[in-house]
Amino acid sequence: MKKFKTINVQSNILIMKKLILSLLILTMLVLAGQSSVKASVAGSAYPGLTASISAPDQSAGQTVKADSVATAGETKEKPFNWQGLIIGLIFLSFYGYAITMIVITLIQTKRIEPVTKEEFINMRKQENKAELATEGENQQALAYINEAYASWKIVSEPGEEEMRSPVTMSQLKKTRELHAMAAKIMPTDNKVVDRFNTMGGVVNSSETRSFSGSWKLIIVAVVACFITYLMTKSFDPGFWHWLSRFWIMPMGIIMYYFASLAPAFLEDKRARWFKGKNIHNVLIATIMGLFLATPATSTVISHWSDGSKTKSEEVNPMFFIMMILTFMLILILGFLIIIFAGLNFIRNYLIYI
Repeated sequence: MKKFKTINVQSNILIMKKLILSLLILTMLVLAGQSSVKASVAGSAYPGLTASISAPDQSAGQTVKADSVATAGETKEKPFNWQGLIIGLIFLSFYGYAITMIVITLIQTKRIEPVTKEEFINMRKQENKAELATEGENQQALAYINEAYASWKIVSEPGEEEMRSPVTMSQLKKTRELHAMAAKIMPTDNKVVDRFNTMGGVVNSSETRSFSGSWKLIIVAVVACFITYLMTKSFDPGFWHWLSRFWIMPMGIIMYYFASLAPAFLEDKRARWFKGKNIHNVLIATIMGLFLATPATSTVISHWSDGSKTKSEEVNPMFFIMMILTFMLILILGFLIIIFAGLNFIRNYLIYI
């Protein structure tokens, strides 16, 4: 029975990986086919434009007729944007699934509360069992605990006292199952109860989620929201008007935060693999470094015929170029934060890498 449950978890993860890969491939194919459709629509629009330009040489009635025919022809020939519909459905399906999974995961992850020997005794009384567990029952509960401990990975260095810890979600799920099986036995031996509570504490600490994303990326996205709000305020005032146009940016910020809540065991694994580096922080630091490293002015030293030298400050054109590029990159990152949120969801809630 235990083996079947382990295989079932692994198969679910494998199916999810294949589903995500299929969605990504389908999106790429749709995007590739979208360019040809746009080209054909643009080509069909030119005859209508020619007709409307040549029509003024004729009478007014013929002009109206030519324009109406061109407009009707353009409307008739323009195909329905199936590619956009498919991309929209894929987008809504994926992020709808992501939001649902995040909410379910955060709600269903319950802490394992410690249980004292006296509480186990009271539980045994309620089930009409002997107050104290037999030696066989205590050993059976201890066997479940040791089985869980043996499935954990050794995290201590060679030569040190052996220390183990769960490093995968499958190990945590198996540990929870074995912990529940040991709880049903209701051991009363002091050492077994201590080991039982220690195992529960390890599970709690390993499953505790904390923000593992980039606060710098969130700040950049907030700045991008402020910039787009100022850009639209001049011709379309009002917060709700801005939100109706750029809703994807605040949604991406919120989604990014919750999608970046990683369990502690995963953060420990990444600390060993990546030495605490965050790709988003590296990207933003590189962009800001290029901007800040470009001086606003440059010093020009002039040598005169009488041997004297003068210094003058001139505006550095590269500074304005880098400022424009930084401005554009801030806006791009603001729009792309929803993509980073999707990637972090896959990493922190599905495949745990």
